[in-house]
Amino acid sequence: MKNKYLCSIIKRNIPKKKKEGKKNNCIYNNNNNNNNNNNNNNNNNNNNNNNNNNNNNNNNNNNNNNNNNNNNNNNNNNYYNGIQKNNNTFSCFEGMMDIKLTLLIKILILISFFNFNQSKLLIGNKNYRIDDNNVNYSITNDDGDLNQFATSGKVIVNINENGINSSKEFQCTQGLKTSFNVLFTCQISTIELTNINSTFILSTTSTNNVMETYRFQINLFYFEDAIQNDQNFIINGKAFLTMNQSLLNFKNNVNGKPFKIFKITDTQIIINGVETDITSTFMEYTFMYGGENIATISLTIEPSISSTTPNYLINDGDNIIINTIGLSTSDKSDIEVFILRPDNQWISLDFSMTTNNQIQLDNSTIYNYYGERLLRIHLIASDIYSNNYGVIGFAKPILTNIAQNFTSLEVVVDCNYLNNTAYPTFLRGFVVIPMAPISILPTRLIFSEPQMVRGYGYLQCNSSKSEPFKRFFQVMPDLSSWNSIPRKGGVFKFSGKYLLPLNENNEKAYTIDLVIINEFSIPCDNITILHYWGNQEYNASCIVSKYSEPIVKSIFITGYLTDSLSHIQKNPFTYLPPSVYYSTSTFYGTPSEVIIYGSSFCMDPNVTIGGEDCILRLSDYENDRIYCSFESNIQGLTITHTINITCGNQYGFGDVFIYATDECLISKNKTGLICSGNGVCDDSIRKCICNEDYFGLDCSINNNNNGSTIPPIIDNTTSIIDINNSKFEIGLVQIREIEFIDEKVIKTFNLTGGGIWNLEDINQEKTNYIFNTTLDNQSILKVHLTINSDSKLSKQYNFYGDNITILPNSVKYRIEITNWTFNTSLNSIELIFQSKLSVDQCSDSETLIGKNSVQMYGDSIRSMELTLTNGQTLIGTFSNRMKLDNRIVKSLVKILDEQSIGNAPTIATNTTKSSENIKTSIQNVFTIISINYFKEIAIVDPNFGVLIDNDINGSGGNNILDECGKVIGKTKEKFSNWKIALIVVFSFGGISLIVVAIIVYKTRNRNSVIVNGVKLKMNKENK
Repeated sequence: MKNKYLCSIIKRNIPKKKKEGKKNNCIYNNNNNNNNNNNNNNNNNNNNNNNNNNNNNNNNNNNNNNNNNNNNNNNNNNYYNGIQKNNNTFSCFEGMMDIKLTLLIKILILISFFNFNQSKLLIGNKNYRIDDNNVNYSITNDDGDLNQFATSGKVIVNINENGINSSKEFQCTQGLKTSFNVLFTCQISTIELTNINSTFILSTTSTNNVMETYRFQINLFYFEDAIQNDQNFIINGKAFLTMNQSLLNFKNNVNGKPFKIFKITDTQIIINGVETDITSTFMEYTFMYGGENIATISLTIEPSISSTTPNYLINDGDNIIINTIGLSTSDKSDIEVFILRPDNQWISLDFSMTTNNQIQLDNSTIYNYYGERLLRIHLIASDIYSNNYGVIGFAKPILTNIAQNFTSLEVVVDCNYLNNTAYPTFLRGFVVIPMAPISILPTRLIFSEPQMVRGYGYLQCNSSKSEPFKRFFQVMPDLSSWNSIPRKGGVFKFSGKYLLPLNENNEKAYTIDLVIINEFSIPCDNITILHYWGNQEYNASCIVSKYSEPIVKSIFITGYLTDSLSHIQKNPFTYLPPSVYYSTSTFYGTPSEVIIYGSSFCMDPNVTIGGEDCILRLSDYENDRIYCSFESNIQGLTITHTINITCGNQYGFGDVFIYATDECLISKNKTGLICSGNGVCDDSIRKCICNEDYFGLDCSINNNNNGSTIPPIIDNTTSIIDINNSKFEIGLVQIREIEFIDEKVIKTFNLTGGGIWNLEDINQEKTNYIFNTTLDNQSILKVHLTINSDSKLSKQYNFYGDNITILPNSVKYRIEITNWTFNTSLNSIELIFQSKLSVDQCSDSETLIGKNSVQMYGDSIRSMELTLTNGQTLIGTFSNRMKLDNRIVKSLVKILDEQSIGNAPTIATNTTKSSENIKTSIQNVFTIISINYFKEIAIVDPNFGVLIDNDINGSGGNNILDECGKVIGKTKEKFSNWKIALIVVFSFGGISLIVVAIIVYKTRNRNSVIVNGVKLKMNKENK
């Protein structure tokens, strides 16, 4: 009976079309069969061969694909939308079922016929917006007859109530119900959502009072409202952060463009309206989640300014584009654009609009605005204003006044400008370098004293500038003093106010011209500031490179501005008068051309020398030379004559003309014969051409053995000639300044000893040396030494018109003195040379008498000879001129006593003797070169040399013994077989010569002469 009951129960749920199916169901055990109440499918029999398999079928349709096999002895759990659902199962034992089934199994069998396969249960519209209205849910099951069950539903929502997170149930009312569908209406009030994820619970009760529960995930959204905030749209609500943002979408019903979500918070969804390009004042959009429409929202769009281009700072020439939301080109006639003026009045502006949501303002419309300004839009028909403002800042300042405080010299500028902290404003126009203010007030900027240049002042911020202010500082250069310049041109120096030559654009602010009588002008170029003294006072200079006659009378200043020129004339201007520095020489009585050197020569000067005309041949004023023909007929052979040059009403002079030295005339002093009878006079140069074996100015020195010369050795600035047992040393020992009134020495600097001189340069052949030293008074001495290496021939050396004969192997000194600061311009300095002769002789030498002579040329020594009986001769020859700065002046040579030497040091001497009976005889000649006041440089250019006849094998004459009596040769004449000729050539002025402590010891069987403080007889001749 139990088996029959079971089969009958099953039979109630199995179609009667195929009895085979009933037989099979009773034979096979361990199968759970959930069958359709209306249709049987024979294919279900195939599942009975497998143990522990679950076959899940829909309530309404047979589906062969549900014949899934599961070999595991486990129950299947099925999920739908993330919610777990339970399957009820039962088993039939293999073979005939035991009639002793327990009541529990019967109940399970009955339940299995009245349960749903939850995988076939569907809930529609899972996403809803809570808005105090009914929320409808629909449950469908295509495989079952929902009419067999009693159903109920409820919703569980996650909320925050009184600060506590909890869940709240809302009961739903069942609506229409069919076999396949049941509707529920849920009244869910506005609540504080904490999560959009909620649960709908379906409860079913079968006719046998079997209850079952089914859970479905749903989403509940709470929207408070939707608003426009400038260019964004904001949806206010709850629990937005619990959404899956990838499922969220907003459909724009205006132009179909999707909204871009700008930001999501728990209570707001912010949508960017700019990228959506809303061009209408009314808009609908649909809120969608997971593909379901949640809500359609309508919104009236207010016009909004999203941005401006440029973004904020407006410079000169910029057009403004106002980017908007909600405006189209079709709305142009309904649109007004306003700007807020500084007086807080809104003023309408002209605009153009060729693109949706873009309004363009031309720069001419906004040119006169300054500072930070507001823009807004007005819709005329609806009288709606934009819900925000566009903010722009005009870079251009508005300048109202410029003035200067003449006490503090500060410049005060009244103006309107943009925030100077963020956008600095600079003063320009009449300053070369833009100036930042030192004080900033709302409508006033104060600047420290500028260096002003001709121009109009204006203010600049960024790349914008104010209008130039033309009522202040159109400054013109004002010359207060200036110098004169040479006629050929040169550096024109001047002083005055407002002399900056170039404006801020590197353009000329003014020009200077020298204007002559016929209005022809000569430009002064390259205006340069030399010094700024403050209060607009300058020293400046420019270059004049032309000359024209008649001469300049005025200085003409032209000031430049962009819109006008201004002129100032300054009188009088004068050229420097002619200056005479030096000239070439002529021989007395011989008409010749004279070249005069100087400056500021005119084109047609009048020239006289010593009061006699020098006929002009050429005025080379550009090279500062005048060429004229002179008869050379004025008296005064050895004195200086004045050269006068007259240019118009200006004249200049210089005591610089000196007749060339007539050495032929001097050569008659000794014997009354020209060239001492040992040569002939070359009339072209008035010098003696000596016969063979004769030397000297007057050919009086016999060198009949044709000896050779020995080149000097340089030791610092000392020249050394060492021959057999004699040594000649020439060098600088001291420089000192002499006070004019009582001729006292007030400054002294010794030039001997180690560490004084620095070797600056030397050539490879060791014939050119340069030494320098800096004295304690910061004066600089530089010595150039050049060795004339010609060992046989004399050379002629021209020093500014004076020809000097230089013997072979001479040393030429060029001494430059710079940066000497005289105590007064009346003082002079003395440069002291020492010429030193050292001779080793036996201590018992006897004394012989020597001779001396001095050749005078006017009041100056031209030549001096000291000759010993053994043939040793010291000769000094001196020029009659020297150069100071750019002047050639007459020199003077005189003999001083021993006391005038003072404490001058001497050249260090090596006194090592070859034997005990040898003594060293020393002869010193101190040459004092007196140099008068100069400003920049003094140049001394002497020459020293020694001529030696060392042919000790001559025939005839007396025996020549060494210092201790040994015969080393014979003489031909009364002189010894070797002669020492020391020539000293000085190209300087004010020369003093003194001979001190001349001691020559006797060689064996010979006498020697001792000269101590000797006073030499002078033969003077003036013509």
